[in-house]
Parts: sequence; C-alpha cells; structure tokens
Amino acid sequence: MQLGSFSVKSNADSLVQRLQDQGHSAQIETVETSGSTVYRVRLAPTTDRARLERLSSEFRDSLGLSPQIQSYQP
Repeated sequence: MQLGSFSVKSNADSLVQRLQDQGHSAQIETVETSGSTVYRVRLAPTTDRARLERLSSEFRDSLGLSPQIQSYQP
C-alpha cells in the first residue's frame, strides 16, 4: 500500500516514524520523476486484501491520507 508521496524527505521520514510507532512496517521508496526526487511511503506487502482495506480506511480517517492499494510483484 502506498500512503503518500513527498518532495521533501523529512516529511516522508516523519510519516514512516509515526507509522512505525504504531507498529506498522513502513518504508520509503525513492523515485526520480521528471528531474525531481519523490519519496513514496509504503507499507510492507501483504496478501491480506481485507486488512489493507481496513488500514486504508483508518489512515484516511486518522491521518488524512489517500492510500492506494497496489498489487505487489516481487
């Protein structure tokens, strides 16, 4: 699940820390797009779609985020 994209790494770091403090396994993916760097905050992959949908709702309500559930290809 992707939780957000940030142009400032400290914002992504802050969200990751907050999520980890809540017991989630979150990480930052760094992506270069159109000559700029974007920091994407993601949760560790899981096959439990129902859990992802619950978390997506929780993050939307409690953190004001717009999570995206994406398929995972290892």
